[in-house]
Amino acid sequence: MSEAYDLTKVMTISDMAYAILSQNAAPLHYKEIYEEISKVKKVKNPGSVQSCIYAHNLFIRMGDGYWGLMEWLLNGLTFIYSLSPLEYERRVLNVNYDHELYFPGYIQEKRLIFNIKGREYECSRKDKRTFIMKKLYNNEMIRPRDRMIIKILDVNNFKYEIVDVKKQGFELNLVDHNKKIRDLAFKVLKEERRIMSSTRILENILTKDLKVKDLKNKSNLGPILPLSEGLSDDNRFKEKLPGMFTLNL
Repeated sequence: MSEAYDLTKVMTISDMAYAILSQNAAPLHYKEIYEEISKVKKVKNPGSVQSCIYAHNLFIRMGDGYWGLMEWLLNGLTFIYSLSPLEYERRVLNVNYDHELYFPGYIQEKRLIFNIKGREYECSRKDKRTFIMKKLYNNEMIRPRDRMIIKILDVNNFKYEIVDVKKQGFELNLVDHNKKIRDLAFKVLKEERRIMSSTRILENILTKDLKVKDLKNKSNLGPILPLSEGLSDDNRFKEKLPGMFTLNL
């Protein structure tokens, strides 16, 4: 066993990498991760470690050869979710391209936990993109087109908090905040020089933001509006397909 990181031979390479990054609480180069794993388990080379990391969505690239954990980007983040009339009628929450980063399809949990003002609701998972919200919608004062401000408590265990509910017609004062997100999205697309989904753009924005903060200093980007909503009325961006953006140059 590696005393520094509590690693054992029975763990997979990806499990070891997760344990190392989780306990280190800061990004590491894949060669550093390889050095720790090789103390416990015979591994072909550093590249094979990086390949294992790359294949799992729990990890996020933080720079040239550096890796972190997706949960670092998401836990503690707040975002805005607008409830559609059809969702309310069917008593569900549908995850579209603007929100799939917040409710990752790779998480195997069969239920989602929502806390609202100390009341906890367990919502079953119908499929990767649909959650049954019948009890929550029936018991709480949430109506069609209301905007829920949701905080991610523990993305790996699908635990969330509804911090506030803004009724239809209530104007959120997010002009300056939305401008910051748009400017960061412009910077991402300018650097990448390709068409990107709103999910990948947001992932890049959060990664860049995390690089200039430590993990105890959480992002001040929230509550984050649906990115397609924020970019669609800015003529710097062109929506090629729903949720797919490039620069209008």
